[in-house]
Amino acid sequence: MTIIGASGTGSPAAHALARAGVENFVLIDPQRVGKSNLERLHGSYDAHFAKGEKNAPFKVEVVRDLIKEINPKANVTSIVGNILQPLARDHVVGTDLVICCTDTNHSRTAVSELAYRYLVPAIDVGVVFESKDGLVTGEVGRITIYSPGAPCAYCLNLVDSWRATVELMSEEEKERRRREAKEAEKSGDNAGAYWKDVPEIPTVGHFTSMAGALAASYAVGWLTGKFMAPHRYFEFNILAPGFDYVGFNVGCRPGCSCETLVGHADQGAHGSLISAPPHWPAARLL
Repeated sequence: MTIIGASGTGSPAAHALARAGVENFVLIDPQRVGKSNLERLHGSYDAHFAKGEKNAPFKVEVVRDLIKEINPKANVTSIVGNILQPLARDHVVGTDLVICCTDTNHSRTAVSELAYRYLVPAIDVGVVFESKDGLVTGEVGRITIYSPGAPCAYCLNLVDSWRATVELMSEEEKERRRREAKEAEKSGDNAGAYWKDVPEIPTVGHFTSMAGALAASYAVGWLTGKFMAPHRYFEFNILAPGFDYVGFNVGCRPGCSCETLVGHADQGAHGSLISAPPHWPAARLL
């Protein structure tokens, strides 16, 4: 079992799966625990910051320790890195199922590629909050199932190409593009061709925990063969009457890579939609 993203949704998913008896985990996340993570990262405590935030443990360490406390016999591989990096991918392709808990556009693209190129099915979970006039109007969850022969993230229109681009930029490039946008605006050109702000998506622990546990539930059904999610893609809003449930199953777009590169693995690299930028720190095993 691979869990990509060991924070708000990934940590409760790991928590639930460890208690369900899953014994083999690959955890992937590049970040250290921050104090802001305490309200949503299962297994994190104030004691983790005894030596300051800069010396706090990595998120994969915290979740690994949580799993091992539940089941000391569990086999946990912890990777400080990103799913786009070869070290992480090489460990993922040997697992039975991926749960993607990052809610980033580049990781969503990557896990849907893993599903069709390497035949590793994935459950992608995401959350978003909606508001109006200072009040929360929606707590929206989304579950997407990726598997060989099924539509990818692009077929489902779940990837914002600009957001994915920004996620892969260095801070220097972001700053350069902001300067170019200001210069373009002064000269009357289209500033949006150089830079568009990407707002942060707020998350709250009570809802991320629910969404992560829901993904874990479908993972148990997949692994045991006893039940499946009702649709390959569905959304719900827990603040709406009837939860505003919307679900559907669609096919691949004709000619899409997810239809033409099924099972090609590394030989399908020429058709890869995304790759790790060179400025990222190298991934490493803990």
